[in-house]
Amino acid sequence: MFQGLFDSNAAFDLAMKTFAPVTRASELSAKAFEKLARFQLESAIDLVNHGAARLQATVQARGPLELAARHTELTAKFVESRSVQWQEFLKFSSELQGDVSKWAEDAKEQMAAPVRKAA
Repeated sequence: MFQGLFDSNAAFDLAMKTFAPVTRASELSAKAFEKLARFQLESAIDLVNHGAARLQATVQARGPLELAARHTELTAKFVESRSVQWQEFLKFSSELQGDVSKWAEDAKEQMAAPVRKAA
């Protein structure tokens, strides 16, 4: 038979410890989703701006040589900005991979701790 009072704080603490890995995984996935959404938005904005600049250069060009030179210049700027963004994305991917690896290691340790304690 049950003796004593129910300790809601202990139950809450146990639930927090139990679901800590899930909470951390949710935080990591939300962070990754937000970063990917920002990356896609920046990519779309760059692409639209590049297209508008090329269209404007086409309309304002006085001849085919000027048009080709302007398009080459615009494309070089576009490629440079995209490569910078991709480098940032690769840096973020590496950081995220490290965070997920650490999360998995921490979750494994947390799951193994009661077994070690019982042994």
